[in-house]
Amino acid sequence: MKRLIVLMFVIILCLSGCISKQTLTMPFNGDVKFYDVSLTIPEDFIRDSTQSDENGWVFEKNYYSQMIIITRSNVVGDVGELLDGYMEQMHQMEFESQRTTFRERDAVLSEYTLNEQYCREMCFPHEDSLYFVALRGGTEEEFYTLLDTIVFLEKSDNDSV
Repeated sequence: MKRLIVLMFVIILCLSGCISKQTLTMPFNGDVKFYDVSLTIPEDFIRDSTQSDENGWVFEKNYYSQMIIITRSNVVGDVGELLDGYMEQMHQMEFESQRTTFRERDAVLSEYTLNEQYCREMCFPHEDSLYFVALRGGTEEEFYTLLDTIVFLEKSDNDSV
């Protein structure tokens, strides 16, 4: 009887250790919802919870050789003026930045080098926010593949951040 109790205790400890280990190492990627947009983060990227907060998520690949950054800010004022102001800030930092459209919305596309990584970033409005989706260290094809996964959600569709 004593052996049976010890065996059950060992099995419970082993199972609980396996479950918690899987939970701790499970990457946060795939189809994600970020406020009023959703997009697909490639499987080889992992969310860095130490650099992410409620208004910005950072996903890294191969020890930050590539990063996907998603941020948002509330829209206060005219969207066109905000996009122009953002583009002007990018120009002041000597980054390439131009007005464009993204999914039939006014947007700003920027390209720059930061910390020796070539970066591409799209800024676009949706609902009452400006969203910024950036790929640092990836290729132009990877960036546009990421943008192709973006889906605009209605406020009623959004049940998580």
